[in-house]
Amino acid sequence: MINLKKILLPTDFSENSEHALQYAREFTELFDAELHILHVSHQMALEHGMSFLPPGDLMLDMRPAAKRKLHKTANDDWAAGRTIVREMREGRPFVEIIRYADEVEIDLIIMGTHGWGPISHLLVGSVAERVVQKAHCPVMTIRPAGHEFIMP
Repeated sequence: MINLKKILLPTDFSENSEHALQYAREFTELFDAELHILHVSHQMALEHGMSFLPPGDLMLDMRPAAKRKLHKTANDDWAAGRTIVREMREGRPFVEIIRYADEVEIDLIIMGTHGWGPISHLLVGSVAERVVQKAHCPVMTIRPAGHEFIMP
């Protein structure tokens, strides 16, 4: 029997993350689980394999806004009486998502995908794809609402 006690929703506050939140809420309710919501202030890519954090002042300016958004995520009537853990990290998103999932012993990661085209995917890569490849727990990826695959 599947017993999910801790579900992780990584969020970048995009519409895709909001769409994944709907699934996270349903699974949280179904399994009476804790919902962990993680936002990672990401490093910016210079070229393949190289990245950097924005300068300190810019990061300081971004933190309060991100904290406000994180606090608002799933903070409504549905959240009443539920265990919701909100966490912020800095670094490479896929690394921090996996690190957090391991540290907290997450049972399932539910995350949105951006549905970018092949060129963007090649240049930027996919956080969701890397999490699927490297996470030690199951990962459910949620495609963007209205995103359709057209058969060639």
